[in-house]
Amino acid sequence: MAKVMYPFSPEELARRGRTETESKRKSWVWRGFFAYSRPMPRSEVKLRAESARTWLEFTLREPMPAREVLRLAKLEGLSEWGVRRAKKHLRIKAVKVGGRRQGWASTWFWTAATTER
Repeated sequence: MAKVMYPFSPEELARRGRTETESKRKSWVWRGFFAYSRPMPRSEVKLRAESARTWLEFTLREPMPAREVLRLAKLEGLSEWGVRRAKKHLRIKAVKVGGRRQGWASTWFWTAATTER
């Protein structure tokens, strides 16, 4: 019976000159919330959220495609998920427009709520 060698079998690792722990270990990459050594102060978090909400409110005076809104936000230095949180906070509606059957090639538009809270 032939012996099957998998990429992470001890024989294959020995042939490549590595140990099992070296092959499984990955270096940690600091991203997102963990990118900074210290957490942001609550006042800065609140300021960023408020600026994203204000920007979104003024940008969506008329319905716009979601891709365009996110592209403009990136140019302004706002994160995609910050804008999405602002969208949820401001109760902005997402509407699918156009396309063929079952929504193929349709575009999502974001529209601001017309009623006052």
